[in-house]
Amino acid sequence: MCLKDDIPSPFQSSDRDHKSMVRLSLFLKSVKRSQKQSVRPRFPITSDILKQMCVKLKRGFFSEFIDLMFETVCIVAFHGFLRCGEFTVDNASNFDSESNLCVSDVTFSEDFVILHLKQSKTDPFRKGIDIQLHRLNNILCPYTTLKNYLQLRSVKGKCALSDPLFINENFSALERKYFITNLKNLLEACGYQAVLYNGHSFRIGAATSAGKANIEDRLIKTLGRWSSDSYCRYVRTDKSSIKNAQQQICNS
Repeated sequence: MCLKDDIPSPFQSSDRDHKSMVRLSLFLKSVKRSQKQSVRPRFPITSDILKQMCVKLKRGFFSEFIDLMFETVCIVAFHGFLRCGEFTVDNASNFDSESNLCVSDVTFSEDFVILHLKQSKTDPFRKGIDIQLHRLNNILCPYTTLKNYLQLRSVKGKCALSDPLFINENFSALERKYFITNLKNLLEACGYQAVLYNGHSFRIGAATSAGKANIEDRLIKTLGRWSSDSYCRYVRTDKSSIKNAQQQICNS
């Protein structure tokens, strides 16, 4: 019984009230479900996964141009710790050369290339930031891949300085939805559960790979352009890393 006015408790049912209790129970369950916060899975695309993706693309997966473009985007996004919104647009018709990545935002030096971001999440006043991408002697070299991609762009006659840096085969700016869809297709082909990954997986994967390689915290913050220790939540630690750390502690 309720404490007030001897009103029967709605949580105690008789046979007569059975149907109403069922409805109340279903209502309470729906309220609980609506209050649950859905967390989108964001697994890291680590260097090992990225290598598999690049091998698949080099063997031919989409088309000659899209394969090279996609390989370049993935490698640059990984080494640059880029957010998906920093190299894609929501709608190609809304591309703005004043804020989005253009061909002019790439500057090659002898051993590295500078990628200039005109705006980013951590740059609210749009001061811009330069990201160094160095020449590496491996399959994940951002310098070589970016150079090959822009050379192919020149051959196609679509490489003006104000043009979008990353484009699809109809020369329009790379859209987020297009990129995510094809990223998932590629991951599925490599044997991964595509639903567990999204455009942010490169940034998470870069931080995770850096942590696994024992890169200093301050350098991870610099590479990822973090102004606080929030980068720590991007570093996914696997069992082997914990085991190695414990072994190192025991041997110290």
